[in-house]
Amino acid sequence: MQMTAPLYSIIFASIVLTLLLPSTLGLASNDFTCNKKVKVCYLDDSSIVMGDTIEFLTADGDIIATGTVTRMNGTKRTVDLNSINGDVQLLAKTYSNVEATTDAATPKQRKYTPRGKIVAGGHLGLTNLGRGDANGFEISGEGLKTNVLGNLDLQASASWYHVSGTANDIYNDANKGEFKANAFTLSAGPSFTFNERGPVMVRAELGLGFAYMSANINGSASNAKSEDWGYQINSGFGLHLRGLVALAMNFSGAQVEIGYEPAMLAGSASNTILAGVLVKVQ
Repeated sequence: MQMTAPLYSIIFASIVLTLLLPSTLGLASNDFTCNKKVKVCYLDDSSIVMGDTIEFLTADGDIIATGTVTRMNGTKRTVDLNSINGDVQLLAKTYSNVEATTDAATPKQRKYTPRGKIVAGGHLGLTNLGRGDANGFEISGEGLKTNVLGNLDLQASASWYHVSGTANDIYNDANKGEFKANAFTLSAGPSFTFNERGPVMVRAELGLGFAYMSANINGSASNAKSEDWGYQINSGFGLHLRGLVALAMNFSGAQVEIGYEPAMLAGSASNTILAGVLVKVQ
């Protein structure tokens, strides 16, 4: 069955709306501010209630200070600090909420661990080549150096694409064939992560590099590049340009994501819906 680029876009949009909208309603940033004497801090988090105990953490998860929610105004929360155990300059990283409970030995803790300095992982996706009815899959690996400048990360990725489909001679309906193609790519570029300290993150990235394409129809590369068969794909090296928009869920340092990736493979356009996992390396 042929899957066109618009159909991929509709499927991805539906998935994003299903996952993002319910989560966004209760979404709160982990950013906060404190007064000059660092005695009181102010949060914007509607999930926190009066009496909750808050732990303020460094990027490595070390507890710097603890406090108690003493005032509420709309979504705003005021936390009076009870103790400070380290350098207060490290406070502006993240926090976790240890909810009030009658059983102090088993508190309920909700904590979003910041990403590491370097994260890496992989993706698996369904690919449409944009030529003929060629569909297949993509397997990729990716690494990111995070927060190079604010929300700006640097990423590098390597991918293998495999697609196949039927081919018809436009000058002879009785002459049919099978199209097959493999592409290997390397790329690097900027990546932006939004709401990185929250439970739901959004990533957008752009990569530039090169691709090697090997394509044939009935075993012939000349058939694949001939206009007679409708594909017109050349084998060999070429430019690789890729984009990615992904919705990521933060699970204690590991991010599970689903995304849409348009790409240019040695002159051939592709559209991929993919899913994957990135984990903290350093």
